[in-house]
Amino acid sequence: MLDEEAGAIATRPRGAGAPMTAGFGLERLGLWSLAHKGLAAAGVLLLTVGLFVASLHLGFESDIREIFRSDARDYSVLEDVADEYPASEQDVLVVLSGQNLLQPDILEKLRTLHLELLFVDGVTEVLSIFSAREPPAVEGDPAPTVPADLSGVDMADFKARLLANPLVEGKLLSKDGDLALLVVSLDSSLNDIKPLSEAFGRIDALGDKVLGGTGIKMELTGLPVMRIEIIDALRRDQLTFKIAGFAFGALLTWMFFRRLRYVLIVGAPVIAAIVWQLGAMALISGSLNVLTAVVPTLVMVLSFADALHLLFAVRHNMADGEETRAAIKKALVDVGPACVLTSLTTTLALLSLVLVPHPFIAGFGMAGAMGTVIAFLATIFIFPFVAWFILKGEAAGTKARAVDSWFARESVAVSERSARLVDRRSGLIAVVSVVLAVVCGLAYAQNGPHHIYKENLPKNNDAYRAIEAIDQKLAGSGTLYLFLRWKDDIDLTSEAARTVIANAHEFLAETPGVDSVWSLKSIADWYAAGTRPPGSFGAFLKQYQELFANRVISPDNHSALVTGYFVNVDASKLKPKLDALEARLDSLRAAHPEVTIDVTGIDAVAARSSTEMISQLNRSLAAAIIVIIIAIGLSMRSARASLVSILPNVMPIAVGGTFLWLSGIGLQFTSVVAFTISFGMAVDSTIHMLNRYRLETAARGEGAAALHRTVVAVGPVLLVSTIVLVVGLGVTVTSVMPTVRLYGEVSVIVLTTALVANLLFLPAILKLTTRKGG
Repeated sequence: MLDEEAGAIATRPRGAGAPMTAGFGLERLGLWSLAHKGLAAAGVLLLTVGLFVASLHLGFESDIREIFRSDARDYSVLEDVADEYPASEQDVLVVLSGQNLLQPDILEKLRTLHLELLFVDGVTEVLSIFSAREPPAVEGDPAPTVPADLSGVDMADFKARLLANPLVEGKLLSKDGDLALLVVSLDSSLNDIKPLSEAFGRIDALGDKVLGGTGIKMELTGLPVMRIEIIDALRRDQLTFKIAGFAFGALLTWMFFRRLRYVLIVGAPVIAAIVWQLGAMALISGSLNVLTAVVPTLVMVLSFADALHLLFAVRHNMADGEETRAAIKKALVDVGPACVLTSLTTTLALLSLVLVPHPFIAGFGMAGAMGTVIAFLATIFIFPFVAWFILKGEAAGTKARAVDSWFARESVAVSERSARLVDRRSGLIAVVSVVLAVVCGLAYAQNGPHHIYKENLPKNNDAYRAIEAIDQKLAGSGTLYLFLRWKDDIDLTSEAARTVIANAHEFLAETPGVDSVWSLKSIADWYAAGTRPPGSFGAFLKQYQELFANRVISPDNHSALVTGYFVNVDASKLKPKLDALEARLDSLRAAHPEVTIDVTGIDAVAARSSTEMISQLNRSLAAAIIVIIIAIGLSMRSARASLVSILPNVMPIAVGGTFLWLSGIGLQFTSVVAFTISFGMAVDSTIHMLNRYRLETAARGEGAAALHRTVVAVGPVLLVSTIVLVVGLGVTVTSVMPTVRLYGEVSVIVLTTALVANLLFLPAILKLTTRKGG
């Protein structure tokens, strides 16, 4: 039971021999700050300046592969491929589109672009239709498929031969001749953002120079380009989130209180918390990624919410006749424990993500947990002395029920209506809440895991449109690799090795959705169409290693790569195909135990890892729910507190899952992370409601009247703080990053549902259990 003794305990700060409060005595940090205002202010100023300087060095991480990094063999194989075939990681795909690119004058422009790209600083190789060669004759070098002189050429025959070339077919030229692809390999030393951006600038400038006036559109994509696009998006998002989120929070505070000084009281710890978090992240990790980019926004809204709860309590106390210092002290004693507990539950929710064995998710969990702690410390330290400095001249007894603004009046009115509805219809409300939770829970369970790697890329930009064009016109932007490694030294051009590679090639070609395959077999088949003796293939390949073989066999003759191209699809559709391919390859592995055959590539790793990651996130979310519900009961010394908090906090997640199911979005790792975070914050409202109920029952006894007073007293601050949370996190829906936008959408749905649950469902359940208990 939420008994009177527990309520009394909650109202007393911990002193010598005093019982532990629901906040474990941590609210006394605020009492210390209030008692040592000058020292606290000086310390906060020094810390804030130091961390602000550190925050200036915060960078951005944009490698899509980092999302799926783990200690699993799957990821280590992907890294081995990148080491042995570095071009696969440094390829920039130059997509050229226009009507009938195979006109002689246009072809000459494209040839000029190909040749001049080779002289661009940082470019090591260019692959295009001009790299295609005719099968070799007995003597001489293989002739280019695109002749040097195009005058008098039968263009229909030329187009047919070009499209039939194994290097070009489905890879470098569309069937209608309206899209061509140049694969530009960059020097492996170009890893930093500035050199990469400069290289792209040189490529763009050359394209404008050569293709100007032709009507040909040039767009760049590929992993290096995606890195820059993601970083630019993160930078824009960070600026938008911080400015818009803080501005909306400050505006809402002013709308409610209509006092600039109250905006300053709330805003001071918020600004400090943001600076502390950015500085800490710069010192610890040095960079932000697509997930950790939302942590400063999370810190901002958490600090806003805590500061609002404390400010409401201070004004309430001053309205009851307390002088400024006593009003602040009482607010820290009454509301401080709830702020501690809400920070604890949100921290526990975020720490549950550390259980996921992927550094991308675990790192976000740690950053978020650190941010939650920082938000609490900034608020509990800064709010007391800032509130005292600003309010010290305000007379005790000042009317503080905030009924002087439309926003405030409506907040109070909504709370009053909620309390009256619970008084009259608690049974019906409880039944509706149970039915809704069950129905939405079943809908949540229908969600399957979904992920498509291009969703990490901002939409409606050149890189995204280029991927779409490749998927529509060519074999596809997705790649699957069969990575073959021999345990002993072997000549990969030998008949034995080529047979294994050819078999692997056929297995991949038979995979549904794979439209084109490139391997040593492709080159051998092309070579066989010429007039050179079959037995000279090995010598020919060694002679032209850089021209033909760099992407199919490693320079050390140790491994071979078979590449399949497919239209990029969701992980839920790709994974079954991968599983079927793996099963078929088992026969080839059994027949050739001397060869290790792995199915890999960023698409394959993403399909497997995202499914596993989402399952692990679901388990960590379930663990977080259980731990936090138990923590509420332990901190309040009440099993009833745990039980009544289950439904109003599980329901918002179920409703969010229903939205994902109905919209067809399904479970993505971003949405499950959003559920975890939103749950941690939604519990905050429950804790403040239960804490206030403890205070009311301790002062006047348990019953319907105490519950009514609780809803009326806490309702307005829950409304304002939830709006701050929703608006603060809701600004993420403006992101150009689909994953970040989804995070914002899910957060808004969960937090809004949690507000309804805590204003109606939780009080109804409390009333029914109170009535039952007599």
